[in-house]
Amino acid sequence: MDNNTTYIDNFVSNKINSEEWTQYHPKPKEGKKALPKNYHYFKKKLYAEKSRSFLLLSLRYDDEEDIFRLRINGSLKKWYLNGNTLEELTKTQYEKCYKKIAEKIGVLYEDLCLARNTKIESGITICLKTKFWDLLKCFVWYKDFERVEESNTTLYFRGKCYSFILYEKEIEIKSKNHYHKGRFIKADKPIQVTNSYLRFEVKVNSVCGVSFYKEKANTVEKIIQNWDEIIIQIQKFFESIEFIDFNEAEVEFENMTFSELKKFLTTEGIKTFGIYKIVDLLNKINTGTNKTKYRNEIFSLLRSHISTNLDLREELLYEFEKKINSLIYNKLNPYSYSNKLLMEEN
Repeated sequence: MDNNTTYIDNFVSNKINSEEWTQYHPKPKEGKKALPKNYHYFKKKLYAEKSRSFLLLSLRYDDEEDIFRLRINGSLKKWYLNGNTLEELTKTQYEKCYKKIAEKIGVLYEDLCLARNTKIESGITICLKTKFWDLLKCFVWYKDFERVEESNTTLYFRGKCYSFILYEKEIEIKSKNHYHKGRFIKADKPIQVTNSYLRFEVKVNSVCGVSFYKEKANTVEKIIQNWDEIIIQIQKFFESIEFIDFNEAEVEFENMTFSELKKFLTTEGIKTFGIYKIVDLLNKINTGTNKTKYRNEIFSLLRSHISTNLDLREELLYEFEKKINSLIYNKLNPYSYSNKLLMEEN
């Protein structure tokens, strides 16, 4: 679990010091009603103990009802683990994180567990032998989500209520300014990436709009209770993205039939035009009820002429399984891709 937005609707605390809060006025949102005049907004940063990572606390006061509502927003992982890291929060650390938050904001931990989540961001980081640059283009399609690739380092699948993000985690960590001995310092040398770390995140922008998260994760307490199911759901999302290995396969024209040649030329045409453009075209043209059938035919055709090597996808799935097991069972998967290679060598 990483970046959450959590609300305590009737916030009562013994640690509210008005001098620590800064009053602000939220920007009006297009298409939304104007904010009531009886609402007053305040904010402050809750810093981590050993870094400049922080959670943003936003306080809304209703002077008619005399009620405070607190919003907690930010990366729990960075806050609790004191900065950007390749580590994931375990269930035990997640609970300790909220106990620490409860103590600092002056509420009972049991009350904080009942706070409601409106946004949830969670993810998995896996270490790969394959260079990251060969991966992004292989994640082709997910439902009717918008596929957006940025700067050859980040890929988005954007939906209405939730989205996926895939990016190189080590680059993301090393590209940020580092904080050392009370000041920010920038790296003088170009970013050196020693390994390939793929980060896959599920960003739920509306918990109430996604049935699984509405049932399993709409409060802090439910996330703790359903920890394993939520982790497994991340894996299900990852496996459901259409993946095609675009590494070139060797073509033997001498033994090719005319039918096979036509298929090969069709494949080359798809590659030249662009598979992503073709997927978009299928959404625009009139395919009746056969859109899924035609799309699967194109994917099958590409797989038959692009690569017969499945190691890349196997590596991804094995390493994902390994990380999932470490988070749920606190142990390594003996069938992970790296351990599989070791067993084969022996």
